[in-house]
Amino acid sequence: MTAVDIPTSSIPIPDPVGPVTVGGAASRRLSGSIDGLVRAAMVRAAFPSAVYLDTGKGVVAVVAHDGLRLPISVVVAATSTSSPFAGVRPGDPATVGGGKVTTMGLEVTVGRWWTPPRPPALVRPEHLPARAARLARILVARRRALADPVAGRLVRLGGALRARRHVGAHPASLVGLGEGLTPAGDDVLAGVLLALRHLGRPDCADLLWAAIAEEVPRRTTALSATLLAAAAAGDAAPQVVEVLSALAGHRALEPALDRLLAVGSTSGSDIAHGLLAGATGP
Repeated sequence: MTAVDIPTSSIPIPDPVGPVTVGGAASRRLSGSIDGLVRAAMVRAAFPSAVYLDTGKGVVAVVAHDGLRLPISVVVAATSTSSPFAGVRPGDPATVGGGKVTTMGLEVTVGRWWTPPRPPALVRPEHLPARAARLARILVARRRALADPVAGRLVRLGGALRARRHVGAHPASLVGLGEGLTPAGDDVLAGVLLALRHLGRPDCADLLWAAIAEEVPRRTTALSATLLAAAAAGDAAPQVVEVLSALAGHRALEPALDRLLAVGSTSGSDIAHGLLAGATGP
């Protein structure tokens, strides 16, 4: 099963005197957390379409049915317009485990599981350079340039990857670089890891992750660290997978890229630059 299909006919209405109770479908990446013993967590961030719970061993995203389906998500049977997370606040205590995710304003019972999507294998690897060049041209046309210092550090990392040299300190210098829940440097690294993993150089993905794995928990946010670990394993949001599929020759690039660029204020663009760096072979 590679897509979430949750009925939305019975949308919960927030109760001002109690938590919203709703069913959900969880990513299989979360099976150890959701099916394991109940453990304490904390709400790190709350938005109309998602809340993020820090368990101390990673972040669990609880997202609305119409929200961004990160590979670390529990997708609930409610859209953001019904305000399922209205009673959740950053700093609220929470629990994860025993088949449920709970906070002071929300109780989600996981009844289904889904597998994060993966792109198909490359059809014609020799055509990848042309597809990557097309991606670069579209990013320029969309005026989606990376800002320094992320841009300069990505150039150096890309050069090391193309020459198949030891990546050295280049990737670590990107970890945690930038602002927000997922800093730009991390989004770029996630894109590089995913492109290497799925577009013919999984050995380089392993080497890159080995170079940063110990630094990631110390230098960036808990959410970004969890997403980087997922990217290293090959898992990403559907919008990212669509661009990978386009680079692999399975779909049109421009519509897929437009959907990715709509993710966040700059996250989609930053990930796209990482995909480009990882897709540009030696």
